[in-house]
Amino acid sequence: MHALESIYYDLVAGELAHGWGSGGPQDGHPDGRTGTGEESLAGRPVRLVLRSGAYSSHDDGLYDRLARQAPGTPRLTPALEVWTQVISTPEDGLALLDAGRRDLPFDEGLPVPLAHRPRRPGPQDAWPEEAARDAEALLGWRIDALNDQHAFLRFPTGGGPRVGDLLALGISHPCTAHDKWQLVPVVDDGYRVVDTARCFF
Repeated sequence: MHALESIYYDLVAGELAHGWGSGGPQDGHPDGRTGTGEESLAGRPVRLVLRSGAYSSHDDGLYDRLARQAPGTPRLTPALEVWTQVISTPEDGLALLDAGRRDLPFDEGLPVPLAHRPRRPGPQDAWPEEAARDAEALLGWRIDALNDQHAFLRFPTGGGPRVGDLLALGISHPCTAHDKWQLVPVVDDGYRVVDTARCFF
């Protein structure tokens, strides 16, 4: 968390403070706001503090890209995954997942496939304990569209997931993930739920 806070302030807060201090509509601020990040309110100093979803959660999209672009930035681990299930394969190379705009952020990029758990056929639903996270196995898999309640997964023809399979998606932009989930399960490395985190957006 401390490393992520540092990155966020370096990349975002500094830019905001600099921009606000430049002043005036001619600098891209139509409302003419000015300041340095250390403003004054009724004679008392006010410090600019940013509290976004990214201060608690790294991602596989927007903030991952920002972190890679910042020299000397420590490698952070994404903290959010959304697990979905394949509910239809209407044509070769296309699968529909049971999560959409109500469940997934999309304002800073679409989700990315991270892991695949094939469903084992039998009298009861069963999936392997370990999910396939091999980048080569998921090569060419991508989410190319979302509607209200579904994600459209594209993959090379002649393979791909089947109905009932589970797929983990990495998200882009934690802020707009947290506002969709009031209660988030916290899991250990074996995906056992060990706690819950409540979101207040």
